[in-house]
Amino acid sequence: VRKMSIRIKLLVPVLVVILAVCSLLSAFAYMTVQEEMVAMGQLQSQTVAALAAANLDADVVAQITEPGMEDTDLYKSQQEVLIRVQEKGNVLYIYTLYTDGKTVYYGIDADTTETACAIGEEFEISYSELASVFAGEAYVEETIDESDGEALLTTYAPIVAEDGRVVAILGCDYDASDILYELKDTQTKTLMLTVEGLAVSVVLVFFI
Repeated sequence: VRKMSIRIKLLVPVLVVILAVCSLLSAFAYMTVQEEMVAMGQLQSQTVAALAAANLDADVVAQITEPGMEDTDLYKSQQEVLIRVQEKGNVLYIYTLYTDGKTVYYGIDADTTETACAIGEEFEISYSELASVFAGEAYVEETIDESDGEALLTTYAPIVAEDGRVVAILGCDYDASDILYELKDTQTKTLMLTVEGLAVSVVLVFFI
């Protein structure tokens, strides 16, 4: 009994140390994987957005600012470009945005359903937040947005005319659900490693 009591006394600090070490290693491993996978998603989102922006006809996009133009050939020709990118680029939503210098509005939306955003519909993000993109600098969100039950990594890219003018910007909501799945899988595995470490420590203290 006394020998067992001594072992138990030894077990407590050992378990604490092992738990701390395993937790730190697990947290470090998870954060490393998270950083790498989000960075990979950001790169993919940026690549798709840049490709879409480059394939749009900037002069045509610049003309599509009047509500009701959704049925015109001009609109449909550019919408087709966005649809092709959406289908091949693992993108949930892709659209163009324009501004009057104060407010940002939807232009062309790849969505062909009743939920599509109409030309002239006000965008939820303010002009001040997107001013750098309208000035010609692409921007990608740093974190995955899960606020609406979806996993999105959004990139905003300038749509530039041949004369160098930014006539609009492109919004690209990349589907990051696979990234979240992998991160949750990694989290589960690191938790299992922590539990296994504790189990091994108990065996060592009691049976060796």
